[in-house]
Amino acid sequence: MEAELLDSTETESKADELESSVKEDIREKMYSLDDSVHSWCDYLRVHLHPKSLSVVKGYYQTDNVLNLHNLGSDLYNRQSSKLKEELEDKIHFFTEEADNLQGFHMLADIYDGFGGLASSVASDISNEYSKRGCISFCPFYSQRTSQDNSQSLHDLINSVLSVVRLIEAGFTVVPLSLVDNPWNSVHHKHTQLPGLVYKSHLPYHTSAVFAAALDTATLSHRLLESSLPLYHLTDTLSSAGRMVSNLSLTLPLPLESHLSSQSLLHKALNSLLSLSPLHDGNILRSPSVQSVVLRGAEASYESLLQEVVSTWYPSTPSSIMEVRKPCKVTSPFPHIFDSNIDEFGYRSNKPREKRKGVQSVAAMTSLSTTNQSVHMLSHLLERSRKLNRRHLHKHLEAGMEQDDWSDSLNTLEELIGKYDNGDAMETSDSE
Repeated sequence: MEAELLDSTETESKADELESSVKEDIREKMYSLDDSVHSWCDYLRVHLHPKSLSVVKGYYQTDNVLNLHNLGSDLYNRQSSKLKEELEDKIHFFTEEADNLQGFHMLADIYDGFGGLASSVASDISNEYSKRGCISFCPFYSQRTSQDNSQSLHDLINSVLSVVRLIEAGFTVVPLSLVDNPWNSVHHKHTQLPGLVYKSHLPYHTSAVFAAALDTATLSHRLLESSLPLYHLTDTLSSAGRMVSNLSLTLPLPLESHLSSQSLLHKALNSLLSLSPLHDGNILRSPSVQSVVLRGAEASYESLLQEVVSTWYPSTPSSIMEVRKPCKVTSPFPHIFDSNIDEFGYRSNKPREKRKGVQSVAAMTSLSTTNQSVHMLSHLLERSRKLNRRHLHKHLEAGMEQDDWSDSLNTLEELIGKYDNGDAMETSDSE
């Protein structure tokens, strides 16, 4: 019997090793999924907890039915839908399971009706967990299916209502876009990230860029060794009522064998590009506060990075974190890296073999509050002030009150006033 058990254990061990080897081979193989991926669930490999899913029945993102802010909020609050009760039960399940609840991350589409649904959920979270950190990352499509002017107006109105409602719920809002102006129906200018050759019309590609940025930036409070809880981060970012923040990214980090440590860090900081709409180049010119995360560098740079950041921004309170683990970009991560990036993220003079993908890269992010947010907020306010009842009629029919719209614009104007917009105005004048 003992011999049989040993044989069985050895067999199971070999089977586990074989399964692990097969999985690793699959990850390292080159798969072209650009034409077969249409939704995030098409390439999801993580097994989701049953309590983590709630399906909004009868609605699909592609059918453009839930396209107004108030339709989403009405869906959530309508007693007959039972959606509110279902979501509350599932949130309670996870909060009760947590040993030390820091707060809540929310990913919210704010340009359609799901923004109304998300801001309603945020309001309930704020009422029940008022002392927890709350942050909402709000990604935009780089290219909408419909690009007519009426659609861009709906996107604008929905975004204003969602941003205001999220802020009123106490959430720090971080808009994310790889186009300069997602509320413009034409003439989109896409963000160019050195080392990436992503296809801007594919959500599969653009969402991968966002995912790498979020996975890196949130390490500052997700890891056990972190000394920056989420509630400290959000309190710092939103000090003085400045509730809209910015996320900047360097991906991949410009690793080159001949670079000195200091040169690498200077180059990485200089390569940070904002993922915020209507940004002005490197958004880190004048942050009032920031959290910088460096990951995947082979040597330990944390002390040197603190020194370099202090030199660049002597008057800016900065939290610095270094994580040795790189950003894994094996399958199903899309093949969006330049051919001169080798499989471990280093820039090479020799093109990578065509059948070899990139396995891991180093990255840097900065989550910051900066006066450059005034560009985006002022654009939303100025365009919204020009709208009349003819532009708003569908939203009014969906349940929005004219006074609610006026109050939202006043709140937006008050928010702009909480930023010291001298730098933003100076940049605008110089342009």
